[in-house]
Amino acid sequence: MTLCFTDSLRAITTAKEDELQKIDDIQNKWRKYRFTDDNQHLIQVRQSQVKFESTHYDLEVNDFSKPYMAFLSLQNDACLRSTMALLKRREAISLLRQTYRDRLRQRSNVAIPNCSGRVMFGIIDGTSTLEYGDVFIQYTTRNKSEPQIVLGNVAITKNPCLYPDDIRILKAADVPQLHHLYNCVVFPSKEHRPHTNEISGSDLDGDVYWIN
Repeated sequence: MTLCFTDSLRAITTAKEDELQKIDDIQNKWRKYRFTDDNQHLIQVRQSQVKFESTHYDLEVNDFSKPYMAFLSLQNDACLRSTMALLKRREAISLLRQTYRDRLRQRSNVAIPNCSGRVMFGIIDGTSTLEYGDVFIQYTTRNKSEPQIVLGNVAITKNPCLYPDDIRILKAADVPQLHHLYNCVVFPSKEHRPHTNEISGSDLDGDVYWIN
C-alpha cells in the first residue's frame, strides 16, 4: 500500500501570500503554507485535498499557527507512561507506584509550560532534508520573543490519544532550510510511511499535534 506524505496539505507562493496578508481579517496570522518562493500568484491544490466537487471558490482561513498551550491530560499521560514503561525499568516501577498513590490527587488537565510542550499544526518537509525519525520544531511565545528551536527527543501524539503506540518518540533537529517555519511541527517526507499516519492514521489537513 502506498501512503501519501502530503495528504491534504497545500502550498502557497510568497507573492500570493503577500496579497492575502493585505486582507485585514487575516493579516499577519498565517505561516503554515509558505513553501514556494517566487513571483507567481498561485495556490497549489493537491489531489488528496479534493473531497467532493463544488462551485464554491472563495478562500477561507479556518485557523492559523499561533502559540497554542498544551495540557497534559490523564489519557495522554497514561499512554506516555505505558510506552516508557516498556523501555525503562524505573518508569515501570514509577507507573505502578503512581497507580495506587496518586490516583485521587491527580488533576484531569495540567497546563504545560510553553518551553516544555505545545499544540501545533503538522506540515511536511518540502526540502526533503529531514531524515526519518526527525522533526523540526520552532516556536514563539506571546511576548513576541525570538523563535526558539527545539532540540532532542520529543513525544508527539494527538488528542485524544487512544493507544500507547499512538505516541511517537522522535528527534527534534535543527535544519537551517526550515528556519522560516515556526509554530508548527515539520515532519520528514522520506521512507515508506509518514509519521503522521503512525499517529492514529492522521494526515495534514489541519490536524493538530500534542508535543512534549
